[in-house]
Amino acid sequence: MYTKIKYFTTYGVVLILLIIYLGIMFAKPQVDFGYQMYLIDDLLVEYPGKDGLKYDFHNIVNFSNADVKPSDRCLGKGWGNRENGFTWSVGNESHIYFALKNVPLVLNFFFGAVNSDFQVYVNDNLAGSSSDINDGVLSCKYSDDNNTDNKSLSYRYSESIAPGNTILDICFRIDNPIRPCDISDSADTRPLGFQLRNILIYEDSEFNQFYEEMTDNIFPFGIEYELGTEVYFGSELATQNSQRRGKGWANREKNFCWTDDYVSDIIFKLLPNQDVKKLTLDIDVGAIICDSYSICVNDCVVLDNITINEDIVSVTFPIDMTDNDILKISILLNSPKRPSEISDSDDSRLLGLQVKSIILKEAS
Repeated sequence: MYTKIKYFTTYGVVLILLIIYLGIMFAKPQVDFGYQMYLIDDLLVEYPGKDGLKYDFHNIVNFSNADVKPSDRCLGKGWGNRENGFTWSVGNESHIYFALKNVPLVLNFFFGAVNSDFQVYVNDNLAGSSSDINDGVLSCKYSDDNNTDNKSLSYRYSESIAPGNTILDICFRIDNPIRPCDISDSADTRPLGFQLRNILIYEDSEFNQFYEEMTDNIFPFGIEYELGTEVYFGSELATQNSQRRGKGWANREKNFCWTDDYVSDIIFKLLPNQDVKKLTLDIDVGAIICDSYSICVNDCVVLDNITINEDIVSVTFPIDMTDNDILKISILLNSPKRPSEISDSDDSRLLGLQVKSIILKEAS
């Protein structure tokens, strides 16, 4: 009798241990959901830590291998290793994820080299394509209100990862990526589409005069400006410091850039300098085809109805006209012209004047 009890007790303990073991093996791990998401179909290859996907508007996300912050680590599948200044897309589909407020958005992507055509989908809704890139920047809008076909990703993950937020799945679908080994002596067999440098997102509906007026050209390298630095508008001499054009500009040409519309903006953020009382603005103007133009500083006219061309336009104003060190220079064009309407040209842009360069300096 004792032997039977011992026998059944032993096998009972073994059976209980086996059930516990199988339960541990097959149970769904109850770990932080922000971490679990990185394990779903291997969609994400970088883990920024708990709440790392949460995005703060106006934060510039960097895809270089230098000074990588947790908030930069949002890459999903379809990317190469980070390199100096960019990350290559690899394959036909590349994903990026953010957790952020469910509001209408403006998304700005900054590119280096682009090998292949591509389309950008946000939560499976077409938002833009490579044909929309202007001066290295692709700007597109997205609202979850228009997302009627596939809201599952947004609503499935939002409350689990960041309450009150939604998940943004940005998908680049690349046509015919190119393997360097097929077109050169390179040993690189990766199918490469484009180099992504930065991303900047902000609310479409909020008041942000600074960004709202620059939806065509947002700046991945910042708009901080050191007085006395010449900003070139032509492609030949343009640098990172030149990327501060707002709305109303055509693409750069070799030595200048045309204004393209009735208003053209340039944005500066001045470095703090307690000793400067007045500023002088010098604009090197090329040809003009508008009737006349005016210069405004933060929406205040400082030069009106001028016709200077192929010369320097200069004006001095008090530094108090800046707004929290932000300076918006606006060129107002009186009767800009479309070359197609005044000549045999097929150029339909609304052109006013050519800007070669601009300098802001302390007034003497």
